[in-house]
This record gives sequence, structure tokens and C-alpha cells, in this order.
Amino acid sequence: MNEPRPRELDVLAESNRLLTSTLDLTEVLDRLADMARTRLETDVARIWLLDEGGGMLYLSAHKGRIRSPLPAKEQVATQASLVGWVFTHGSPLVLADVQQDPRLENRAWFAAEGFASLLCVPIILDDGVIGILSCMTRTRREFSPAEVALAEGLTASAAVAVRNARVHADALRRLAEIQAFQRVASDTLSSPDLVTALEAVVREIHALLRSDAAACSLVDPRTTELKTVTTVGTRVRSLEPARLEPGHGLAGLALQERRPVRTDDYFADARFTRPTAVAEWARAEGVVSMITVPVTDAPGELIALLWAFNRAPRPFTGRDEATLAGLARQAALAMENARLVSDLRHTLDDLKAAQDTLVRGATLRAVGELAAGAAHHLNNLMAVVLGRSQLLLLRNQDPEIGSVLRTIERAALDAADTVRRIQAFSRAGNRATPTEIDLNETVREAVDFTRSRWEHEAQARGTPLEMEFEPGALLPVSGRNAELREVLTNLILNAVDALPEGGRIVIKTWGEPGRAVVSVRDSGGGMVEEVRDRAFEPFFTTKGVRRLGLGLAVAYGLVNGHGGQIALDGGAGKGTTVTFWLPAIEKAEGAPPATAPAAPERRGRILVVDDEADVREVLADVLTSRGHTVTLAGGGREALQCFERGDYDLVITDLAMPDLNGWEVAHAIKAARARLPVLLLTGWADAVDSAAGRVDGVIKKPFDMTKLAAAVSAALARWA
Repeated sequence: MNEPRPRELDVLAESNRLLTSTLDLTEVLDRLADMARTRLETDVARIWLLDEGGGMLYLSAHKGRIRSPLPAKEQVATQASLVGWVFTHGSPLVLADVQQDPRLENRAWFAAEGFASLLCVPIILDDGVIGILSCMTRTRREFSPAEVALAEGLTASAAVAVRNARVHADALRRLAEIQAFQRVASDTLSSPDLVTALEAVVREIHALLRSDAAACSLVDPRTTELKTVTTVGTRVRSLEPARLEPGHGLAGLALQERRPVRTDDYFADARFTRPTAVAEWARAEGVVSMITVPVTDAPGELIALLWAFNRAPRPFTGRDEATLAGLARQAALAMENARLVSDLRHTLDDLKAAQDTLVRGATLRAVGELAAGAAHHLNNLMAVVLGRSQLLLLRNQDPEIGSVLRTIERAALDAADTVRRIQAFSRAGNRATPTEIDLNETVREAVDFTRSRWEHEAQARGTPLEMEFEPGALLPVSGRNAELREVLTNLILNAVDALPEGGRIVIKTWGEPGRAVVSVRDSGGGMVEEVRDRAFEPFFTTKGVRRLGLGLAVAYGLVNGHGGQIALDGGAGKGTTVTFWLPAIEKAEGAPPATAPAAPERRGRILVVDDEADVREVLADVLTSRGHTVTLAGGGREALQCFERGDYDLVITDLAMPDLNGWEVAHAIKAARARLPVLLLTGWADAVDSAAGRVDGVIKKPFDMTKLAAAVSAALARWA
């Protein structure tokens, strides 16, 4: 075995000291190239290393003076020229006359430099060639075996330096990846917003891969539409969302193969096509090399793409691919977390909406119960007022007093209608039977009903409102006048609310084939689209605590309940117009139906039962004025006692009484005399089914004297 010569030992000692002094590969290779040039006494020394792709050798260190203006190659294919032969054979190459060797490819440069002799030694690591040390002289020279051995000693040091640098770089990169993954996880957990989480992922791609740019694009699993949501380092605007087609662009190749893909030369790669829009974008960005990794959800559906590119010929490596795949898993977790948070928020919103509905329902029930109690007492009071005023009208001979009494009568009737509206709010009554209605007249009633708001209050505030009604020719409609008046009242009040500084309200009616149309337009600020889209939602209001947000919702329900439709038009700054239509009644041609002659009014002995003394007395006076004989009872038990002692042709009983209610009184009387007519007197006439309580009719409080007399006469006629 040959012992190392002192010169070789000296070189080995120096190279070992170099290896232990630094982990910087560039510095180590530079100094090894300098040692090779000086110790071997050559003009130039170069070190070539194999790239990560394994197909090219790139110049990593150079020492010595260059004379030629011709460019020297900085990378060589592993199968080309003299260094390619050394790489392929894994053994030194010694040439005394290098320019005479037919394997030389860069002959012009060698001739321009005047290189005569060449020594090339492979750098071997783990039984594989990872680089070349090449030394050149401008004078002809025969390299001795000792010099070859010396060069091999330097390449051994170069191999160790490469190993150390790779281990160090790998450790640093792993640490950087761990830290990056931790940052992504932290950002994902701290901000459930999807775009924020993906921005964190893209920032780490840009840093870890040292790419010129990076991005994330979402993919719709149903349509495969690709939409870029966040980028780093790009220069031009991202592509518009488009359907991702297999094989179209590198993203299409990733979709087609369902795996990470990369290209070293984007425009020369034959594995995929480049649609016009994609090619124009890539040229504008200056894309050279690119890598993309698919992001999949738990079932394996493609949901996103992570990608990066370089504008210089710097290929991405397998390690870059693995790093990007790790970040893709983080992106998948971020997207799943964002989806779960979104689902949770929707669930919480639904729960809150349900809770709000329950609270509102309880509130409305409480208000309804209060309204029901108030309506009962108001009906009794209005019965007294209406009955007394009608009796006075009957007996009065003075026209002036008669006019005053008719005003009281109208006020009582309006109050009765208000009570019925309160009852409707409390949901205690069934809907009245539809009748034939003139909508023009209903509009006039609603305008008068709201006059205090649009005229009196507005004038008091100094913000006058102009109300204009333009009636058109209308066919009658079938409906409930109180409900349609409520629709118009709500629309007018909404228009008034929209004009806090004053303005103009125009109501128009017109006929169309088969229907009657009404519109209410205000000159206010109008509604933005978001408000307009929700205007008919119950409890939606832009007026704060001043309103419940029920006006348009109630109007919508009532119009639809009448077989019609309602719509809202207008935008911000354009005012608002609400239009609704109802089916019209076609008038049948021919003579009007004959009116049956009125039956003669019958008289009888009547037992009147009511716990309210004023109501009892009004009933007694009205019935007595009609020629009836009346007995009064202040409650259910007293009524039954009177019934046992007397002989009656008719019983009129109040419904709500403290001891026995009207149903119980009627049941007891019918049990004794089944054919004796019993009329029920109540403010809840619309809510009462007469058949359910075995009564012969229902009289609504407050009662009109004429209607009361007619009901009594009809009941007596049936009994007779």
C-alpha cells in the first residue's frame, strides 16, 4: 500500500481544517478550487456539482484568470463533453493535449483561452458521482499519478463538504418548515376566515421555496371552476375565474393526474396545452419554471391548488414538491376549519333567530291577551254609547241635536271598528265573511283614518305633507273591508315615515283586465337593494325601536289572503312605490235581483242577561222601544232563576260573565226547553261558532239598534 506523500498529507490537513471551520458550501468549494490551482500549479481550477434533477452539472467554484471574451459555459449536460465522460465513467481523465481530443465540445473557448492540458477528477459521495474537479494549464503538461492522487484527495474533501452542507441545509430547511407549519396552524386557529388562513399558507410557500411568486386558487368540486383568491409576488392581475379543464395548463395537468406536478420550462413542456388567456398571463408574468400541488378534502375531492413559479431558469426540486404537499395538507385543514366555523355560525344564527321568534311570539301573546281584555271592556262601553245615541236619535225631533247625535254614532262605530282591529291583533277572532268592496272608497277611508299622521302631526312639526288621491275606474273586489283598509293604512303610514322632512304621497287606482290595482308612492329617499329585498320580512325594520317591522309583512299576508299580489319598487334616492292588485268581480249584466218584502217585526217576552248594568239597561230600552217585554238578569245564576219562574219567548245572554258564562246559560235553557231561541251577545262575534254552543244566533257588541231588532225579530219568527 502506497503511503501518502508529505505534500498530500499537507493538502489533506489543510482541507480538513477548512471543513471544520465552516459549513458554508460556497466558501469551502472556493477555497478547495484555490488549493487545487495552487498546489497542482495549474492556470485554472473549476468545481462542478450535479443539480438536484441529476441531468446537469453546474459551475460551483472557479479560480484562475480568464483571457477570452467568449462566454464560458456555466452548466453542462452529464452526458456531454469531457466532464460528461468523467461523470459517466466515474474515473479521472488526464489529457496532455486536450484540444486534440474528439470528445471536447467547447473547443472554441478552449482555443481562445489557450488551454493545452486537462486533469478531471470525479467527486464521489456514497458511491455516486456528484461533481467534477477540472484543472487546466496553458502549457503542455503531463500530470503525474501523484498529482492525480492529490486532486482525488481534494475531491474527497469536496464530497465531505457537500455532505455536510446538505445535512446542514436539510436541518435548517426542516426547522424552517416546522416553524412555517406552526405559523400556518396558529394563523388558521386564530382567524377562521378562509382567505386569511390561505394568505398565511401562500406567504410560507413564497418563503420556503424561495420562489418569485406563489398563489392559492380555489376549485369548485361541482363545476371545477378555478378562482385565485390570494397571491404573493405576482406582477399582473390574476386570471378571471374559469372552468379548469384536464390538461389545460399546469393546473389542468394536476387535475388530470391528481398529483403534484412541476415544469422546468413552462412554454416548452409538451405535457400540457396553454390556452390563450393562460399563455398571455404566463408571458406577462415571465414564468419559466412552475410547480403546483392539488389540495383535496377528506373524501378526496379537489378543492384548491397551491402553486409557485420562478421567472429565471431555477427549477423546483422534489424537496420543494414535498414541502408544497405538506402546506397543501395545512391548507386542506384550514379550509375544513373555515367550513366548520361557517356551519357553526349559521347554526348559531338559526338558533338566535329561533330564540328571537320565541321571544317575539311570547311578547305578541302577552300583548294579545292584554288587547283581548281591553277589547272586552271597550265593547261594553261602545255598546252603551252606540245604543244610547241611537235611542236618542229615534226620539229626537231637533235637526241640530240630531246632527250631533249622528256624529256620536259615527264615532262609536269607528271605535267599534278599532276594537275589532285590536281583536284581530290578539288573534282571537275568525275572519269576517267577504263582501263586495269598492276599493276607491276603501282608499278614502284609509286616507281619513290616517289624517292625524300625515296632516295634523306633520303640520305641528313644520314638515307639511301633500296627500294626493287619483281614483280610477275600478270593478268591485270581494274581500274584507277592514283588512284592506288596514293594508292601505300601513302603506300610507310607511310613506309618512319615509318623509320626515315633508314631501308628497300619491295614491292611484286603476283597472286592468280581471283585477283592480292600487299604488302608494312617496317622494322620500327610497330603499337600498338590501333593505328592499327584506322589506316584507316580519319584524324587519330600519326605524329602530319606534316600529315592530310588521306593517309591510301584514300587508303582504292580507293581500295574498285576498288572492292578490303586492310588490315594491324604487331605489336609493328614487322614492318608493308599493303596488298591489286584487281579483275583480265581473258585473253580471241584466236586471238587478228582486228584493224580498220585509217581514213584519215580531214582539215577545225577552230575558236579557248581562253582568254590565249599563249594557243591560241599553238593551232593555232598545227592545222596549220596539214593543218587547223585557226582564233583566245581572248574571248567569240569576238568569236561570228568572227562567224557572217566568215564561219567555227569547233569551239574550252575554258571553263573558263571572259566575256562569253564556254557553253554560244557553246549555241549561236548551236542556229545559230545546226549541226556545237563545241569542249570544259578545264582542267576539267573529270568533264564535254559534253551532258549537247550541245557540240560535250571535249579536256583535257594540250592537246597532236596527240590526239588533232584526236579529230578535228573526229569532222570534223561527220560534213561532
